[in-house]
Amino acid sequence: MRPHRRPVLAGLLATALLGFVPLTASPAQAAATTYYVATSGSDSNAGTSLSAPFRTIDKCADTAVAGDQCLIRGGTYRETVTPANSGTSSAPITYAPYNGESVTVSGADPVTGWTRYSGNVYVTDVTLPVSNETSDTTSNTVTPGAVSANQVFVNSTMMPEAQYPNPSGDLSRPATATATAGTGELTVYDSGLPAHDLTGAVEHVVNNRGWTATANIVTSSTSGSFTVRRACWAGNCNDVGSKYYLTGGANGLALLDAATEWWYDGANHKLYLWAPDGGAPTGVEAKQRNYAFDLSGRSHTNITGLGIFSATVLTSSTSGNNTLDGLNARYVSHSLTLPADPQDTVGCNIWCSNITNTGIILDGTGNTLRNSVVSGSAGSGVAILGGGTTVTNNLIRDVDYLGGYAPGVGFGFGGQGTVTHNTILDSGRFLIGLNPGGTYSGKNTISYNNLSNYGIQTRDLGAIYVCCHAVDGDGTSIDHNLIYDSETADRYSTGVYLDDGASGFVEHHNVFWDTGRYGTGLNATGSGSDGTSSNLLYNNTVAPGVGYSVNGYLTDATGTEIRNNVWAHGSVIFLSTPPNAVVDHNSANRVRPLFVNPAVHDYRLQAASPALDAGTAVSGITDGYSGSAPDQGAYESGGEDWTAGCGLSACRATTDPYLGVQAASYSAQQGTSTENASEGGRDVAFISNGDWNAYAGLDFAEAPTTFHARVAGPRTTPGTIEVRLGSATGTLAGTCTVPSTGSWQTYTDISCDVSGVGTGTKNIYLVHKGSTSLSSLYNLLWFRFSTDPVTTVDPYTQVEAEQYDAQSGTDLEWASGGSASDVSYVSNGDYTAYQDVSFGSSGASTLTVRTSSTNTAGGTVEARLDSPTGTLLGTCTAPDTGGWQVYSSQSCDVSGATGTHTLYLVFKGGSGNLMNFDWFRFTS
Repeated sequence: MRPHRRPVLAGLLATALLGFVPLTASPAQAAATTYYVATSGSDSNAGTSLSAPFRTIDKCADTAVAGDQCLIRGGTYRETVTPANSGTSSAPITYAPYNGESVTVSGADPVTGWTRYSGNVYVTDVTLPVSNETSDTTSNTVTPGAVSANQVFVNSTMMPEAQYPNPSGDLSRPATATATAGTGELTVYDSGLPAHDLTGAVEHVVNNRGWTATANIVTSSTSGSFTVRRACWAGNCNDVGSKYYLTGGANGLALLDAATEWWYDGANHKLYLWAPDGGAPTGVEAKQRNYAFDLSGRSHTNITGLGIFSATVLTSSTSGNNTLDGLNARYVSHSLTLPADPQDTVGCNIWCSNITNTGIILDGTGNTLRNSVVSGSAGSGVAILGGGTTVTNNLIRDVDYLGGYAPGVGFGFGGQGTVTHNTILDSGRFLIGLNPGGTYSGKNTISYNNLSNYGIQTRDLGAIYVCCHAVDGDGTSIDHNLIYDSETADRYSTGVYLDDGASGFVEHHNVFWDTGRYGTGLNATGSGSDGTSSNLLYNNTVAPGVGYSVNGYLTDATGTEIRNNVWAHGSVIFLSTPPNAVVDHNSANRVRPLFVNPAVHDYRLQAASPALDAGTAVSGITDGYSGSAPDQGAYESGGEDWTAGCGLSACRATTDPYLGVQAASYSAQQGTSTENASEGGRDVAFISNGDWNAYAGLDFAEAPTTFHARVAGPRTTPGTIEVRLGSATGTLAGTCTVPSTGSWQTYTDISCDVSGVGTGTKNIYLVHKGSTSLSSLYNLLWFRFSTDPVTTVDPYTQVEAEQYDAQSGTDLEWASGGSASDVSYVSNGDYTAYQDVSFGSSGASTLTVRTSSTNTAGGTVEARLDSPTGTLLGTCTAPDTGGWQVYSSQSCDVSGATGTHTLYLVFKGGSGNLMNFDWFRFTS
């Protein structure tokens, strides 16, 4: 019988933020010495009792040997911990909170002694690590151990350095000015510039093409202009229209003119600050150390359940088998410039800056980061430099706020490992990067990650980006990821971008939406006829399509295979056809694939979908399919369901109930625990009758009708899951029966009807019921909700013109500046038709169409029912707009549109091309 273990309750940090419960000791560690650390202790103590603890964690780290553990009382420890010894595989050295108390290891020290300088600006004497300016951007490198920029906090929130324009309050979305006429690579013109000497300031700039962020040093300035020392490659420097902002400099005090700003006078060791409330500053800290833990050369060390602030964790090439578990690491790395990376051996300059020396640095062999939150980095969130690295079940966010090439998780210059079941979001550029500028050293796995909100500052990118120098992925798998919401959202944005000749990657069962022009961009070619150096794209659900670049490595795509993919309805699939690639069994882009409900991003297939059984078998990819053949797309109907992302409570707000909620991300619980799951992440386990898990703040855009869950357990009659609203005894929405699956880690999918959930933000309780004599009923891995399948078109929302079911005479092309296509080459008598348009009983009164044209005579759009000559509802004009990609919207009255019909939009006019057609919408 499985014992029903109850964990020691952890402090608020672990339970509320991470949903992870660190234990005070494990059996493997109990035979050795336990040391204690407390802010009230002394390093002259023996440290072996709670009554006589050490004062610093570093003292414990000097003392502990294999098998020992350092249990740390609650408080803030302002130090860098450098262990003197390593553990062993059977006897690691462990650092953990005592009894789950809240512990923070900080790289910042308090700053006090403030006096008023002028107005709301206050000043104090303090020595910070960097004097006036950060590291040079052209020749120097920022090496591990070197603080690359000063950083100031008020009440644990980072304050911006004095800047022009004044700060936006959002690190990843800075306020910018615009370079005006006369601007060139080295000189910027802007009439709004402050009228004082800007020498020494850092110019943060993204040029008009938006491809690369750069940080330049201002060498001189005059009224309305300044000159910089160039730190960028030609074509990526200042130009007219560049977006930039300035920080600091030798005269940066003159820029300090708004709340939250600060400036440091390194020559005189004075810090100036305008506090957020305008009063005398309190709660101020400044960064003094880069590292909370320096594990260089150390192995078999466990750091568990700690908070880290304004610092990070460093491992080296001789480190190995260290585990970072349940950390809450905030503001891990900060810099202002983009110097050459210390491991850049190929000269990729700013394109490789901050990749290997920022974030949680995992070098060496067999290191693991799991169950942790990492947030706030000018560069990487996590840097994978060694082999056999595992990054799993983490929330990584607010990274690369300088907009460089450092991603949320980066495989830097040969790093190798597994990145799985993470939620990564909010990046100036990429979310996951593989080997920019370096050699590749082996197969990686990137799977079951939830990736969103990227490309905030720059363009020409992917959420997952592979570059440069013809990287060979050696079979690296990119699979089962949810990738969405590029903030660039134009033709230079991609979900997964295999750039600059990258090959040897296998992409399968990923889901893309709102990623810009492409789901996947291939600026690459397979070089081997046997396919060993090819790119293999199988069973992805892609909106808007798979792009194949017209530039770069295009001579031959022999060995590349693109099969079983579903394109969004109306997408332009290829910019050009991959030469000599195998492209078959993909969906037709002009046929609706009948997703369950695209409005809530449920891209599973309806029972009538033409993508069902329309794929072809691919060994190792479609094994275990249901039906006569594999389905196209990322979800096999009747097969195993899946979702992605991390299972921490902090992750719950980053998912929605239709995509899937990890069961371990509960906001509250009674009686349950969590454990590592065989399918990755953590499950809710040790469930007894009457136990429950609560999930606060789930947002329902549409009323769900079905509850789905993934469960496991060997019990003959495991029990049921009740879905309740508001509390454990609240309104019962539905009940799911849990079957026996044969073992605690053999999972299956279940579903049941729910009603009464409605729309809006809800608190969902899952209440577990079963025999009172059983200590454990079943395990729960994740759950989701779904709506009834959407079978009709809603004309009262914006309908993309290209999502027709039939057409005559028209074509498709990319619409500029966005991710959608348009209907193009429209001539007199052409039409597009849309089936199952539901106007309802009250009917429509107005039609709005969005068109463009350079035809001076313009044209018209007739709305008709059921045939090109059917009942005329109304006619809208389509005027000359001055450009084929210059759109305007026109409305016209309509009548007679009720019920469900096939809508025909018939185009009329004179000779030649009349218009491009972007979208339409009716109003009632």
